[in-house]
Amino acid sequence: MTTSPALHKRYLLLAVCLFVPLITCHWNKLSNAHFRWDGGQKNRQRLTKSSWSFHVAINNADHCELSLLDNIGPVLARKIIETRKQLPGHKYQTVEQLLLVKGLGRKTLEKIRKHIICD
Repeated sequence: MTTSPALHKRYLLLAVCLFVPLITCHWNKLSNAHFRWDGGQKNRQRLTKSSWSFHVAINNADHCELSLLDNIGPVLARKIIETRKQLPGHKYQTVEQLLLVKGLGRKTLEKIRKHIICD
């Protein structure tokens, strides 16, 4: 049994007539954070501040621990470790020595300074 194109048009018209009013009536609910695909996370992150703190010892940390810091990804974490291996004693003497790492600037250093321990 084959269906005619006219029947397909009727079904399409019926679907449009049913779903368009439903979507417009419930648009506020659909745009609510509970129904959004991102869960409204971007807005919540701006409003909440972290109530806990952590510290990373830059002379002992591996790339996973360094990646926990703001603006430090896996590539930059590996560069921090490579630069550490080239320093005398394979240690950072001061936090400012992180500026020797290619790709890590002053702004990033200021963001992560409160989470860094240099022993």
